[in-house]
Amino acid sequence: MSTVDPSQPRVQDPPPTSVGVRADRPRFLVRRLADAPVVECHCGPSARLLTYPEADQINVHVTTIVDATEHYHKITTEYYYILEGNGTLYLDHQPIEVEPGTLVVIEPGVRHRLVSVTGVKTLVMGVPALDPADEYFDEDASRT
Repeated sequence: MSTVDPSQPRVQDPPPTSVGVRADRPRFLVRRLADAPVVECHCGPSARLLTYPEADQINVHVTTIVDATEHYHKITTEYYYILEGNGTLYLDHQPIEVEPGTLVVIEPGVRHRLVSVTGVKTLVMGVPALDPADEYFDEDASRT
């Protein structure tokens, strides 16, 4: 029978070179929404709290969407969490009504577009982090 020494930590910090920790990055990041760079994208103004290539495991954006262009991804799974506003999210052309508190998981290959009269403030997370090369529109669907 083994015993646990309560004076010893139960979980140790991973070494700096372990999987998931890159030696070329700080071990933590703190960024406030007010300090995040805002870029215009096909969905609307997007505050980039964490984005590719700064992070390759996940992106975290806060995007205000009024009339997004339909698109899809071949690699990234996106998670939309609705913070404010109401709208219609089209998933492979099927309308889904969204409101604050709604979480939608969008797997690779699903064409999606969010439309709202007043705008929908959305927390958008992508795993792995969305590389702009993994954003496809029907006019460039032949791109490999």
